[in-house]
Amino acid sequence: MTTTSSIWRGRRRGTRRPLPRDRAELNRFLEAGEPLSFTHPTMLYRRDLALSLGGYRAEFEPCEDVDLFARMLATGSVILIQPEVLMQYRIRPGSVSGRSADLQFQMLRFVYHNFYAARAGRAGISFAEFVTLQKQQPVSKRLGAWAQAQSDRLYRHYSAALMMDRPILAGLYLAGAAALRPGKALRRGLRSTRPRLARP
Repeated sequence: MTTTSSIWRGRRRGTRRPLPRDRAELNRFLEAGEPLSFTHPTMLYRRDLALSLGGYRAEFEPCEDVDLFARMLATGSVILIQPEVLMQYRIRPGSVSGRSADLQFQMLRFVYHNFYAARAGRAGISFAEFVTLQKQQPVSKRLGAWAQAQSDRLYRHYSAALMMDRPILAGLYLAGAAALRPGKALRRGLRSTRPRLARP
C-alpha cells in the first residue's frame, strides 16, 4: 500500500495520507463498523489472493475495487497504508466529477453492509434488496444518508477547486461539506494537525 501526491498542471499540489496506517487504526475502523476505501492505483497485494477470491466483479462497478478489498479483509488479511509517499498521480479537474458519485456512494454502503453483516454472522443481501431496504428506512436515516453522500460529493469538488487554484470556491465547498457532516470535518481537521503537533 502507498500514499499519494497530487499533481495538476505540472505542479505538486499536496500529499494525501489516508488511513489506516497500523493495525490499531484498522481495528478502530472495523470496531466502529465504518467503510474503508483505499486509493485503487496505490494498492499492492498478492495476485494469487485476488484471483482466489474471484478478482474484480463487474456487477460492483464503480466500486469493484472496494468489493475486492472488503473480501480480502473478510479473509483476515490486513490492509494498511504505508506511511512513505511512493507514488504520484495527476489530477485533472474533469476527472473529479460527481457523475457517478451517488451510485458509488450507494454501492460502497452496500459492500460494507454485507461485509459487516457477515462479521456478525448474518446473511448478505442483493443490491436490489439493499436499495429496497434503504427506501424503507425512517426519514431521519434517509436524510442522514443523503447528507453523507452530498458531503462526500462536496469534498470531491473542494479538492478539484484547490487543484484549479480557486481557493474561495474551495472554501465554499468545504464549508458546505462541513455543515452537512461536522463530525467528519472535525476528524479530518484533527488528523491533519496531529502530525504537526507531534513534531518537535
